[in-house]
Amino acid sequence: MDAAIADLDEEITASGLRGSITRSADSPASSGTRRVRSTKRRQDVPDLPKRPMTRKTVERVFTDPASGKVFRPSLFITLTLDSYGRVRSDGTPVDPSTYDYRRAARDTLHFSKLVDRFVQNLRRVAGFDV
Repeated sequence: MDAAIADLDEEITASGLRGSITRSADSPASSGTRRVRSTKRRQDVPDLPKRPMTRKTVERVFTDPASGKVFRPSLFITLTLDSYGRVRSDGTPVDPSTYDYRRAARDTLHFSKLVDRFVQNLRRVAGFDV
């Protein structure tokens, strides 16, 4: 078994794979320590435009009936995705052969990231405290 693994390691190394395929005793993955990467912003890119934040609220006040907390939303937005096909009231497709399952799954996985990016851009460009 060890000979087969050694042969595979040699083939991978000979194929031109960048980096090391074997872990040394002092590597972070083998020692259980966390690998730390720099979070510094690159210096060769221009600064993104930024407006000063303004504190705005919609005139309407909402009260939570359970806790009695008062909320004054500063932003209300409705985001709608394209249709993947007609569905019944229980959410099942009317015609499963034409329903776009792949796109529905992809949007489900990435929608939260898109909303986060939208909020980041809104804060940066519009200066809203979202």
